[in-house]
Amino acid sequence: MRIKTLIYSGLRRLGLWRSLGLLLVLWLSLLLAIDALYPVDVRGWFLSALLILGYLLPLLLAFARQHQRRLLIATLNVLFGWTIIGWFVLLFWALGQADRPTGGTTISY
Repeated sequence: MRIKTLIYSGLRRLGLWRSLGLLLVLWLSLLLAIDALYPVDVRGWFLSALLILGYLLPLLLAFARQHQRRLLIATLNVLFGWTIIGWFVLLFWALGQADRPTGGTTISY
């Protein structure tokens, strides 16, 4: 249990984008090690990892930008992200305005 907590806190300190990059490099290293040890074609596994990251891109962007509706975007991405139209709608929504002012006062610079 302590190791899981250490890994989670370490990834949290790295940040979302560095953590994803680290996990992708570790995944590639694992696939290269498997390919060196066993005569198995692992290119499909690496491609599947990239496709999954692409599929979850709206979800990752919403969480990285601290979008107000990030949980709704995450849920809809899992349910409707497989449709091309749904994926693009969620991508544009995640890239939209992340923080909306809660009060009636606007601050201009």
